[in-house]
Amino acid sequence: MAKADKDAKLREIYENRIKPSLFDIVKWKSDGQSNSYIAERLGVHPIEFQEIFESSVILQKTIKMSEKLIVDALESKIVDVAKKGNVNAIKLVLANLAPEKWGNGNDKGVPMQAPVIEVKVSDATVPQEKLDAYVQELKDKIGNLESDPVGVA
Repeated sequence: MAKADKDAKLREIYENRIKPSLFDIVKWKSDGQSNSYIAERLGVHPIEFQEIFESSVILQKTIKMSEKLIVDALESKIVDVAKKGNVNAIKLVLANLAPEKWGNGNDKGVPMQAPVIEVKVSDATVPQEKLDAYVQELKDKIGNLESDPVGVA
């Protein structure tokens, strides 16, 4: 297939299958689904999905925003577990929020091995109000915490 034909086919797939499903993609990705799963749900070959992903800023930002949602929910869950006294969760939170005080003392920049904490993705559903309150609490405590939300262009 000629490059122009291939590009036209990928544009058609993006416009007719991916772009109308961006909100579904956010949900699937924030539920922990892979790009291959998303491609399958959209009826797109995974290689074509990857090629479109590599050339579409909007799709890249959509995926990044979705991944940020699940990370935010998991971070909130870890803090909740730490507040309940889970020692491993406490170590993880302290080592990441105040590494200069609670890190493993490694000054060579080698990342500290994170303790194993059992958290299920399905347990990490956090209402937006709770996430907002948590972010505000962190901003108040840390002061220089900056949020960098990723929006869809």
